[in-house]
Amino acid sequence: MSHSTCRNPVLFSCRKAGRKQQAPLPFFSSGFCRSLLIIIITIAGDLSLFAQTEPVEGLRDNTPKVHALINARIVIAPGNVIAHGIVVVRDGVIEAVGANITPPADARVWDCAGRTIYPGLIESYSPLGFTTETKPPANEPAKTEKRAGIQPWNDRLRAHENAKDNFVFDAKAAKELRELGFGAALVVPPKGIFRGVSALISLGEEMPKHGSLQPRVAQHLAFETASWSERKYPNSLLGAIALTRQTLLDAQWYQQAQAAYHKNPTQTRPEENPALAALGEMLSTRMPIMFEASDANNVLRAAKIATEFSLNLIVRGSGEEYQFIEQIRRANIPMILPLDFPMPPKVDTPEDALEADLKDLQHWSMAPSNPYWLQQAGITFALTSAKLKKIPDFPQRVRKAIEHGLPAEAALAALTTVPAKMLGVENRLGTIAAGKIANLVIADGDLFAEKTSILDVWVEGRRYEIKKPVAADLRGKWNLQLQKSSGQSENYALDLKGSLEKPSGDFINNDIKVKLDKFEMEEKRVVLLLKGDTLGYKGILRLTGMIAKDEMKGSGVFPEGATFLWSAQRIAAFEEKENSKQPEEKANRKQQKAIATIELKKIFPYGGFGRSAPPAQPEVMLVSGATI
Repeated sequence: MSHSTCRNPVLFSCRKAGRKQQAPLPFFSSGFCRSLLIIIITIAGDLSLFAQTEPVEGLRDNTPKVHALINARIVIAPGNVIAHGIVVVRDGVIEAVGANITPPADARVWDCAGRTIYPGLIESYSPLGFTTETKPPANEPAKTEKRAGIQPWNDRLRAHENAKDNFVFDAKAAKELRELGFGAALVVPPKGIFRGVSALISLGEEMPKHGSLQPRVAQHLAFETASWSERKYPNSLLGAIALTRQTLLDAQWYQQAQAAYHKNPTQTRPEENPALAALGEMLSTRMPIMFEASDANNVLRAAKIATEFSLNLIVRGSGEEYQFIEQIRRANIPMILPLDFPMPPKVDTPEDALEADLKDLQHWSMAPSNPYWLQQAGITFALTSAKLKKIPDFPQRVRKAIEHGLPAEAALAALTTVPAKMLGVENRLGTIAAGKIANLVIADGDLFAEKTSILDVWVEGRRYEIKKPVAADLRGKWNLQLQKSSGQSENYALDLKGSLEKPSGDFINNDIKVKLDKFEMEEKRVVLLLKGDTLGYKGILRLTGMIAKDEMKGSGVFPEGATFLWSAQRIAAFEEKENSKQPEEKANRKQQKAIATIELKKIFPYGGFGRSAPPAQPEVMLVSGATI
C-alpha cells in the first residue's frame, strides 16, 4: 500500500500528448481522442471538489490522500466506543469507521495499537485572528477608528461586519490550539455592542487557502461601554442595554420600511443602514445571537431581551452561572462556559484574611463546580478556552472541572457534539462517522487523564505530529554483560523503572547498586552514563547502543579511555505499582470525594449580605403615628 499507486497516468500522458501534437484539429477529430477527452473531463469533474485555485509551480499533484488508522480504540462519540477498530480517511473525509474493515489497497497504514482516537475538539469561542486593543489612559483622548463604507451613527453598532472578512489567520495561535486537540474554532469579532457575524474556521495550516468551514455562524452582542476618555455613548450599563433594545426595534422598523419601499418605490427612499439590515436578516432567519456576559446578572438581562425580540440566544458565560442555575434552566439558554477559575485569595496573614472579600472566597470555592451544577440541572453547555491567560492551561482546567464533579463523558461532549450542534455543523464535525471531516485526536490514554499525551491531531485529513511516541518500553529487569578488549567479561543487573518517557534505573553488581546518571532513548538508540567508582572504575562509564525488542547491544568507554562491547537481555517486564495500575478508578474516587464536599449554596445575593431564603414576613403589620 503506497501513495504512488494513486497517481493517475491518464493526466500525465494527456499533457505529453498535448505538447507533441502539432495539428490540433486532426488530433481531436479522431474517435480515440474524443473518447480520451471525455474521460479526462469526467476525471477533472471528480477532482474539482479538491482542486485549488492558486497557480501551481511544477507538476500538479492530485495523488489521493488515503490513510487507514488500524488497531485503535475509537471513541466515535461520547459514550460510544469501539474497543478495537479502524478509521479510513480519504482526501480529508472519513470514508469508513468500524471494527471489521479492511484497509483500502491504496491506503497508507498507521498502526495505532495502544492508542485512542477521539473526534477533533471544537473551540466554540475564540479571539483568534483579532488583535486586542487596550483602552487609552483616562487623561488621553481615544483614537477614532476609520472604517470604509456606510457606517451607523454609533461605532459600537457593527452588526454588518463579518469575521471571515476581517480576521487575519494567526498560525502560531492556531498551532497552540491544535496541540490541545482542537481542529476547528469559532472566531469571534471582539469590538462593539453588536459586534458582527462569527465564522467557523479550520485550524490546519492550509486554512488561508481553503477558507472557512462555516462563513456565517452567529451574530454577536455584548453590553460594551465607552470609557470616560472616549466621551461617547453609551458609557454605562444602562445606556448599553437601552441602545441594544433601541437598535433591535430600529432593525424591525428598517425591515418594514424597506419592504414598503420595494412594494411602492414612488415614495421617499429610506436611508441605507447596513447594520440594521444585518440585524433584520438575523431576526427574520433566526440566526443565533451569542451574548458575551461579564457576570451572571448579565445572563438574565440578555435572556429578557431575547424573550422580548424572540432571539435565538446562546450565552458565553462568566463562570458565575451557579448563582442563577434555576433561572437559566427555566430560560433554556445554551451556554458556552469559560474555565478561568480564580486563584485562591490571599489569606496568609490575619490582616490579609480580614481584607478578603466573602464574595471572592465564595467564587473561588464554587467556580470549579460551575460546569457540574449546570450539567446536573440539564443545561446545555460547551466549554471554551476563552478568558484563559495561558491557553495551554486548558487541559488542566478541564481536569479540575472533572475533579469537581463534571463527568468526563460530559466534558468530551462539551468539546465535540454539543458545540457541533450549537454551531450548526453536526453533519460535518463532532463525531467520527463516514462522510464527516477527518478531524481526529490520537492520544495514548484517556483524553482528560493527567498523564495522557496527545500524540497526533488530524485536521481535514492532514496529520500534525504533536509528540513523538516512545520507540519502546525498556522498563524492566535486564542481564547486562561487558566484554573487554582483553577478552574478559563482567556481568551486571540493570533495573529500569520510572516513567515510560524518562526511565531511570540502577546498575547492580552483587550488593553494589549504582544509580544511572543518565538514560536517554532516541528512536532505537540508547545512552547510559553512570559513576564507576564503586564498581572499580574511577570516573564515568559511557555506554551507547541500539534496541531490538528485548535486547540491547552496543559499545562503551571506560573512564581511562579503553573501549568495550556490551549487550543486555530483558529477563522481567516492568510491573506498575498497584496505585498506578488503574488511573481511571483513582480519578473516579477523587471525583466522588470532590462531589461529596460540593454544596451548591443557594444564597442571594452572593457576598456578605446574602440570604439563603427571604426573611420571614408577619401576616399583620401595624403602622402607628404616621401621616398618610
